[in-house]
Amino acid sequence: MSNFLGKLYRFLQNRIFVNETILLFQHNRFIKNSSQAQIIYATHENISDVLNFNKPHYIPVFHKFLKIGDKGYFAYLKDKCVHRTWVKLGPQTVYPHWAIPMRLNGNEVFIHYCETAHEARGKKIYPTVLSKISQDFKDKTILISVNIKNKASIRGIEKAGFLERKKERKKIIIILGVKIIKRSISS
Repeated sequence: MSNFLGKLYRFLQNRIFVNETILLFQHNRFIKNSSQAQIIYATHENISDVLNFNKPHYIPVFHKFLKIGDKGYFAYLKDKCVHRTWVKLGPQTVYPHWAIPMRLNGNEVFIHYCETAHEARGKKIYPTVLSKISQDFKDKTILISVNIKNKASIRGIEKAGFLERKKERKKIIIILGVKIIKRSISS
């Protein structure tokens, strides 16, 4: 019961008051990054490898991603999965933030659901995976979003050759369920 109450509290907290700024980055130039991690595409057979650092409720979510055509990237250190990143291919609607839908055209891809296990952070895995994605989709416009407070992710994104898109910084304010989204010019 306490698990349910915790989920309910977090859900309500995120809908009663939110004050966040989301940055949208676009891949600009290829920068080769490398780490000791081995990068492998996600498949229905290796999805459960993320249980090393993710909870079991992610497994059906990731199976669904594969079923709808998303491409997953897993990074392994010593045969242990320590990172996951997913890519959505356009055309479709994606969510840089749960409150902001964005329509991808057929020439765009969107990177999402990125996470590195705590013990593997600081080992250049994230920019290495992003470099691999930029190679795989070099003929597409590659987009990724991040909360302005997530400085580590911003550094990894920039190391992989992404630049913040002008006029694509969005401030989200939600008060008692009323959503206000302000687009501002990035500095």
